[in-house]
Order: sequence, then C-alpha cells, then structure tokens
Amino acid sequence: MTNVKILRPLKNLPPAERLKMVESTMRQLRQDLGEKVAPIGDDADARLAGAADALLDAYCHDRELTALADLDVEVFLAQE
Repeated sequence: MTNVKILRPLKNLPPAERLKMVESTMRQLRQDLGEKVAPIGDDADARLAGAADALLDAYCHDRELTALADLDVEVFLAQE
C-alpha cells in the first residue's frame, strides 16, 4: 500500500481523529520495536510517572542534569 492510498482518506477525518490515528500508529510501532509504551488514555499521572522512571537512571548518574536544581536548594536554604 502506498503512502497516498493511506494518507488520502485520513485527510477526510477531523484533526482530533487524525491525531488519534497517528498516536495509535506510533504506539503500535513502539510495541513492534520492543519499547516500553504508556497506556492509552488521558491519564497524565501515569504517563509522567513512566517518563520519570525512564529518566531516573540518567538523573542519578549525570550531574549536569541536576546541577541547576542543586543551586535552587542552596538559595532556598539561604533565605530561611
């Protein structure tokens, strides 16, 4: 199937429906590639928790990612 045959009918859908189709397609691709996929829905807390879990190792081992946060704490403690 060519891109034109796939995309032409999508243009007839409202933007919100097209977005759902794209998100579903991306989710399926991630699953096919073996990536961890967040559940479908408007559950922002679950998605944020998943993102935090995915980045936890990077934040624990890369001081550059937390350097500014350390400065904020020092300023806060100095104001007490």
